[in-house]
Amino acid sequence: MDILLFIRSAPGIDPEPLELALALAAFDQPPCLIFEGAGLQWLTKDIQALAPGGKSPAKLLKSLPLYDCDQVYYLDDEVPEGTQLNSIASMVNSQQVSDWIASAKHCLSF
Repeated sequence: MDILLFIRSAPGIDPEPLELALALAAFDQPPCLIFEGAGLQWLTKDIQALAPGGKSPAKLLKSLPLYDCDQVYYLDDEVPEGTQLNSIASMVNSQQVSDWIASAKHCLSF
């Protein structure tokens, strides 16, 4: 795993973290995305664009597999009960994330 993208902030007007993931994947550098904290809001089922005419995070998430960007995770201990997350993401524990950080060449945080 070369590139880790940590998404810790809530979605804003521009979906920059997802756009970066798609751009990296387009150049054969698919990152591993890890959502945690307020960043879990990106994975909320059917999240819509936050600006008129803006890009929908839900649609960008659905397009990740088209770019072979299939390593999408969220921390298992941070999901509130009853929250429905996008099925594209898989649960991971903090020990696995620590191991990935140790072996990654680049770690970026949003």
